[in-house]
Amino acid sequence: MPAEQIRQEAHTLIDTMPSYQVATVVGLLQSMLDPVSRALANAPFDDEPESEAERLEMAEQDQWLADHPEDTVDHADVLADFGLSTTMEPLVRTSHGMQQVDLNSSRADDQAIALR
Repeated sequence: MPAEQIRQEAHTLIDTMPSYQVATVVGLLQSMLDPVSRALANAPFDDEPESEAERLEMAEQDQWLADHPEDTVDHADVLADFGLSTTMEPLVRTSHGMQQVDLNSSRADDQAIALR
């Protein structure tokens, strides 16, 4: 398929997507074009064995986390700060806080707009 036809097909597909999916695609494209992201994605896996000192350090960190749960931040809270969730449903910031959009609904895009 010629390059111009592929570009046109990509534009057509993006034009048919709900707005919340377009933002995800834009982020993906930006990371693909970013030289640092591309270098990290193509970097070889670090298969260097863990040293005894590293194992001890990790054990100390795990113990600290277990002893200080009040000083930790829940993963779901961090994701919510970025409009993400631990499920595939996107979060939308509203006057009532973050709300999930049901992706199984045929009106998911309308839900996202209505929640804003």
